[in-house]
Amino acid sequence: MMMHLISSLKLFYAIYIYLKDPNQVDAVLRIGNTLLPKNSENLNKNIYLNNTVFLEMIKSRYGIVKKGVENENTKTESIKHHSLGKSYDDFIKKNNLNPDFYQGMTTKEISTDHEYIVFRIRQTHDFWHVVTGFTTSQEDEAGLIAFYYAQLRTPLSALIVGLSFLHFLRKRPQDLPHLFNKITRGWQLGMAAKPLISYKWEENIDKSLFEVRSELGILQQAEP
Repeated sequence: MMMHLISSLKLFYAIYIYLKDPNQVDAVLRIGNTLLPKNSENLNKNIYLNNTVFLEMIKSRYGIVKKGVENENTKTESIKHHSLGKSYDDFIKKNNLNPDFYQGMTTKEISTDHEYIVFRIRQTHDFWHVVTGFTTSQEDEAGLIAFYYAQLRTPLSALIVGLSFLHFLRKRPQDLPHLFNKITRGWQLGMAAKPLISYKWEENIDKSLFEVRSELGILQQAEP
């Protein structure tokens, strides 16, 4: 009973921080960590059992040997123009992001399949931005989260979308139609696209962004 109360208080506090500033990544992570049991149940149902490629990735713990998802080729001057790697590199630099944000998570800390799934989703988040065309603005982040919900059906995604509406209603009511458009687009895009969770970004760095989007079924719908 006490643990449930503490968990609820942590969730409400994280929601409070998020509503004040949706750009607070820590608040989103706290909400996600609080909802891990419910997320686990839904992830197992919607990904685990229906995606043989990702099942193999889970078994091999694909992607956690390296620190972050940045391929060595993305650190050189030889990145192909218009490639996935170049687009990713540009996105990281433009938004002053750290590609190794989750480098603290090691194989020793990832002891369950669900922990790996959560790690992989977070680890490749910026690649999802690149291929869908969503920026880091508040409304675009909400659009990408709607994409997540369309593909993964996690309670966290649904909650964040709902909180986005509350934030805009309080702080930016004039921009609500724009938020609706972004969320609608994210949902439609996610429903039409192939599962991004099982795409091996690290092995496709040199492919053109056009080709990657084509493979994933989002070529005609992604914004520039």
